Amino acid sequence: MIERRWDRVVKESYRLGARVLFRGASHGDWVYERMRQPRTIATSAMNVVYYALGIPRIWNAVSVIAEANFGCNLKCKYCWGSGIIKVKRPRLMSWEVLRQLMDQLPPSVETIQWGMLGEPMIHPELKEMTDYIVSRGRRVVMFTNGVLIKGERLDRLLESKMDVVNISVDVDSECARATRGIDLDEVRENVRELVRRKRPEMQVKVSMVIGPENAGRMDGVWEYWDGLAEDIKFSAVHDVHGNEDPGKCLEVWRGNLNVSTEGTVSPCCFDVNEELCIGNIFEESIAQMVQGPRMRRILEGLVNGNPPPRCVCCRQFTGFSGPLRTPRTR
Repeated sequence: MIERRWDRVVKESYRLGARVLFRGASHGDWVYERMRQPRTIATSAMNVVYYALGIPRIWNAVSVIAEANFGCNLKCKYCWGSGIIKVKRPRLMSWEVLRQLMDQLPPSVETIQWGMLGEPMIHPELKEMTDYIVSRGRRVVMFTNGVLIKGERLDRLLESKMDVVNISVDVDSECARATRGIDLDEVRENVRELVRRKRPEMQVKVSMVIGPENAGRMDGVWEYWDGLAEDIKFSAVHDVHGNEDPGKCLEVWRGNLNVSTEGTVSPCCFDVNEELCIGNIFEESIAQMVQGPRMRRILEGLVNGNPPPRCVCCRQFTGFSGPLRTPRTR
């Protein structure tokens, strides 16, 4: 009873904060799916305090994005089809990498997200890896393009202990064909079957990347996903063509670590080519990396106006700024 009451307080607090910052409660729900425990919330709060005070360090990590698969079944124009991805690494995350990661996680990390630069549903052992993470006391969420959620892959997803399935799509069928080369109606039917068969505890949400090309086409998204998606998240398209100091970017302070198929760690989820690498889990521990010299140099550069070249190019928080929301009409 106390735990349920705490969860309600945390969720409503996030929703209140989101209303103030983003003029809508939805963003609070997306934070809630990753941070619920007092230790994680306290760690995140300390990270934000350090950011606000310009202190070049973080208290600790609060979440991890793990790359189950390096590669994708789609070639979206802003991702694999854009030509911005230059690195190469093992296609699949191995059990050795996953176990090494789980053995090193600080208690403040309560959620693992399958994502980064690949389509997680491609990994043949995604169900077993998900259940292993849950057996180690962490929740698992996933971002997927939804194309592969059918047949045996759907069956195995339904059998897994996945907590949240986020479907990354475009705003309408025309944009989906032009940007992703897919039939959006087919993806929606995949999601409909997932929602029909899933256990009540599994959440299904939708996320969309918004840029100048599709920002004016957002009006019908709530109706299109009505009855299927519990929520919709709108994010700005990743722009890597800047040439100005980004200032003190919150991304590196928020405490998310990105772990590739080979165990390389970066503190920025927009670091597609590992230019901000702070180490590898087979060479040093997460605790050492978070407080280590490479992480400190990145933070000091952002504070002192001498950011890494990767950050100068990034316009994620200074480029396209909206609209990134559309009113729910029901």
